[in-house]
Amino acid sequence: MQRNGQKFLNVAKLGKLKSLSIRPTFGVFIADGPEMLYKVTADLFERTMSFTTPSGDLVAVMAKTKNALIKSAIFGNGTESTIDIAPGVDVSVILASIFGIMNVGNSCK
Repeated sequence: MQRNGQKFLNVAKLGKLKSLSIRPTFGVFIADGPEMLYKVTADLFERTMSFTTPSGDLVAVMAKTKNALIKSAIFGNGTESTIDIAPGVDVSVILASIFGIMNVGNSCK
């Protein structure tokens, strides 16, 4: 993700061997640095996502609403979600991370 033409956040899908999980797992990194800011683990159907720090502290949870699940089942598209963020966590980084995760693999040119 870029701000004023400069990268400030990098979101990458982690492989199953690196994450040691069959569930979809993403890493949120600061710019191009090697240090992981958050590890994001989704359930198998990507209905919920848990944001944890490298030390294992849960900082945020995103879940699709029942309304979105019904729309997804009927129309193939439902995007409503609820996001619970722990106090003291940078909300803009969590929201930017979610936006990045939803666009992993898509070109933003």
